[in-house]
Amino acid sequence: MLDYQLHGYPIGLEIDTTKGIITLGQLIKKQVEAFSFDSTNFSRETTTLHHLIVAQEDCEIWLITTRNNKVFACSDYCQILTADIGWKYAKDLVYSDRIIDLSEPPFIKSTFIESALHYGKANVYRFTAHPFSAFTTNGLVLCA
Repeated sequence: MLDYQLHGYPIGLEIDTTKGIITLGQLIKKQVEAFSFDSTNFSRETTTLHHLIVAQEDCEIWLITTRNNKVFACSDYCQILTADIGWKYAKDLVYSDRIIDLSEPPFIKSTFIESALHYGKANVYRFTAHPFSAFTTNGLVLCA
């Protein structure tokens, strides 16, 4: 099976794992089982995350807020799974976009974007995922 290189995430990003929520920074020199999304059969699965390293310094960061008050930060080239169009870059999200929410399994819901605002610059990180190329933060499906 393939390993996927996921990049574009700030060190404080929260990741939903099988043992609770961790920040990306806690992935240094560790391997965790995180929740993911299998788009072939539309199910919540798990994926292994490991090998965290700096991917880019001073990257543009976007702060994404949903109408149900979920907030996360990611780079402008981070992709978020939308209910209507599929994968969409964070910098291209608009108020009418609905993003996939897996926070209440086995239900797959969607939630509307409240705002997608430029937040500033920060270092972003890359890590490896296997076997799925996506993971969740607060139940929301992200990829890079």
